[in-house]
Amino acid sequence: MRQYESLGRAYTFAATELSIVHQRLSATHEESDWTQEVADAEEAISREHTMWRASRGAA
Repeated sequence: MRQYESLGRAYTFAATELSIVHQRLSATHEESDWTQEVADAEEAISREHTMWRASRGAA
């Protein structure tokens, strides 16, 4: 049960973080700002993927 609670919190955090990035992307008009927002989204996804793999013992 703890594993599912932990996973739920991690997914909630990732979803919130991606929602914030989405809002910022919607308001971004400069290419350099857009590039940074995309990098932030990729970092959030990468971090969540790394945590997911670690929770399953994957290398």
